[in-house]
Amino acid sequence: MLRLRPVNSGWIVWLTGLSGAGKTTLASEVTAIMSTSGAGPAELIDGDVLRKELGGRLGFDRASRDINVAVAGFVARTLAERDRPVIVSLISPYDEARREQRERAEAAGIKFFIVHVFAPMNILVARDTKGLYSRAGRGQVTKLTGVDDVYEAPEQPDLVVDTSVDEPGGSAMDLVRMLIGRGILIEDSHDFTI
Repeated sequence: MLRLRPVNSGWIVWLTGLSGAGKTTLASEVTAIMSTSGAGPAELIDGDVLRKELGGRLGFDRASRDINVAVAGFVARTLAERDRPVIVSLISPYDEARREQRERAEAAGIKFFIVHVFAPMNILVARDTKGLYSRAGRGQVTKLTGVDDVYEAPEQPDLVVDTSVDEPGGSAMDLVRMLIGRGILIEDSHDFTI
């Protein structure tokens, strides 16, 4: 069994990608690994949950999306400043907004990692976990990121995870290995079996 221990308690992993790419699944897998490996639990900030908790007051225009990213970033920094590891799962389509969150975190002394969770559009349409792509195809949904609204892939992500070729457990281990490589976690065992 994998045994980990944290070197830095407060850090942020920001998962960005299109709807259906697997951000929430990856976040859940990583939080489960953290909990069962001895590294302790990670806090999860999920974009869908955050938007719901904000009571539907945000639209899908750029200003609303930037507010959503800013709120997620603020909550993540607040938790990380209290030595909590945080995983943010949020489409966050604009590179400028993501860079701003990284800069704010790093200015506060918090390690911040951007992970691009990717799957080709044909895979996303086939998955269509929320029915968004089929509704967009029928004209019932507009401003769908990656379809008729922009998604700016991160220019220099810390990690790219292609969920069309990797199983969730394998993608999660790639992320954990990145954190080990960056000195955030230390492996107490060479066994990566879960």
